[in-house]
Amino acid sequence: MKLLFENWKKYIKENVEYFGADFVDYKNRTATGEHPVTTAKELFGSPIGKGSTRIVFAVGTEFVLKVINIPEQYSDEAELEKPDLTGFTKSHKLKANEYESDLKMQMQYSEIFPRTFETAEDSSWILAERVQPIKYAELFDRLGITELVKSKERYKLAIEVAYQFMKDRNLHGKSDTYISQMLKEVDSYMADTYKNATQTMTLAPHKTLSDTIKEPQNQTEKFNFFEIPKRMLQNTEFSKILSTAAFLEIPARELKAGNLGISTLSGKLVILDTSLW
Repeated sequence: MKLLFENWKKYIKENVEYFGADFVDYKNRTATGEHPVTTAKELFGSPIGKGSTRIVFAVGTEFVLKVINIPEQYSDEAELEKPDLTGFTKSHKLKANEYESDLKMQMQYSEIFPRTFETAEDSSWILAERVQPIKYAELFDRLGITELVKSKERYKLAIEVAYQFMKDRNLHGKSDTYISQMLKEVDSYMADTYKNATQTMTLAPHKTLSDTIKEPQNQTEKFNFFEIPKRMLQNTEFSKILSTAAFLEIPARELKAGNLGISTLSGKLVILDTSLW
């Protein structure tokens, strides 16, 4: 499998015209110093997506160009090394491309990240397989939480809880049998999490658990919220994404609908923007 993928990437690199004349033009122009975002807009039109670290452009119908999300105008390089509104610097954004295009990473996490075929020498852009973005309604249905999630706020907080469970239990790389055993602890973990949350435990920016649940009147309603992260963890496909994100320290906030999609190769849910550093 690894040899086949390496040979395929080698073939593509030697036949870059496969991706079209506009991509060849883009590759040559950015290699001479043209701004990667400005040039992408000129050749490929408006972006089809935007994450914390990259801006995404369509290259034909099968591939996408992921360009580091930096301003088109800035005073000097030092300005780009200051954290932006998302907390990331240019170095963080370059790392996202470096990690995603790394062959070892792609082989190890082939079901988590889209595959890449071309990479800029400075990692300012990568060319990857196109992934069909997923909307919240479709994501909720895929996770079996549609009837429980009453708002995006609840989803975002539930992600934080499920993510923390994966981090606390250190489930990355463990056998399916071991993970199944640990998931039996989900109910008690959720109960303990709620008991310790009160008004002081902040699981999302400026939001406490109590703020989001809005202190329902009866205990049954309170624990309905915890059914959301429980189902996330029990979903085999999504639990792999959670455990990988926790292990690689991809922030839980990045596991939103706008940053997840369906792979055109595997049909599985994958992370679009890794936000690794």
